[in-house]
Amino acid sequence: MNPRRGPRRSAACALCALSFAFAGCIGSSPPAAPVRWFDATPDAVAGRDPAVPVDVRVEAAAHVGREFLVRTAPRELVVDAQNGWLVDPRSIVAAAVERACGGGSSSGAVLRIEIERFELDVAVAPRVHVRVVVRGDGPSRVVEQVVDAADRTPESMAAAMAIAVARVAEDVASKLAPVETR
Repeated sequence: MNPRRGPRRSAACALCALSFAFAGCIGSSPPAAPVRWFDATPDAVAGRDPAVPVDVRVEAAAHVGREFLVRTAPRELVVDAQNGWLVDPRSIVAAAVERACGGGSSSGAVLRIEIERFELDVAVAPRVHVRVVVRGDGPSRVVEQVVDAADRTPESMAAAMAIAVARVAEDVASKLAPVETR
């Protein structure tokens, strides 16, 4: 037997064991954080006479979904896979507008709303941006709300979103003719 071969083999085995241990450390990452869900449903507005009850139909741009959309630059949106809306934005906007307009469709009027923006904006300051196009009997019109958030936390952004959605719903309802009561 060659006396030099023993230490070389021991060093090779040690190096191999060390590389397996190192690979095990790299390969075993901690589990991903669970997805957090936030409610952007606005609180009911008390003391306001409802406008015209309408049948509200809401559509959204293809990129608007339950995931948080975060604007990080003027031409960049990032999908936040760790935070999402508890309810789809279409349902949030539809419920808020129906509530602001007085509920169900007793007048036969159909109001079509398309959500163009339902995003968190951190490009300059923490804020939310909601932009919808409203189509009804008359010409289409854009309703837009930008609301500053207290900070960049998902909780603050969700609270600001609820305010923005409520303001959009109130703006849509205020432009409709009030119901005449006799």
